[in-house]
Amino acid sequence: MLSLEGRCDIRDFHNLCDNINSLTGQNLTPKTAEGRRVGWDFNFNATKSVSIARELAGDKGIETAHREAVEHAMAELEKDMRTRIRTGIRQDRRDEDRVTGNLIGNARHAPHYQAEPARSPSR
Repeated sequence: MLSLEGRCDIRDFHNLCDNINSLTGQNLTPKTAEGRRVGWDFNFNATKSVSIARELAGDKGIETAHREAVEHAMAELEKDMRTRIRTGIRQDRRDEDRVTGNLIGNARHAPHYQAEPARSPSR
């Protein structure tokens, strides 16, 4: 549909949010509504105990397992990604949801905390 594959430029993402086709510069839909919802944000976080186990054990397998679980969840979400198609005008308006399978973006953040050593309270 949009011919965006692989790595995309941040400009492509901003264009999508602004209802602009990056290849043609034209609107993706006939109308751009102010304050429209342009997408959903999904966050996948390991529990604190998993993060602690990963850091203390230094086991890369824990991180790999989490990444694979996220990829699996995203693949399942992508199967049912839809867009709303509105046709007709006012009294003859019809809304239809179409499965598009479009899921954009996947950013992995790995925060590393610099913990200070515990101090005993001074008396």
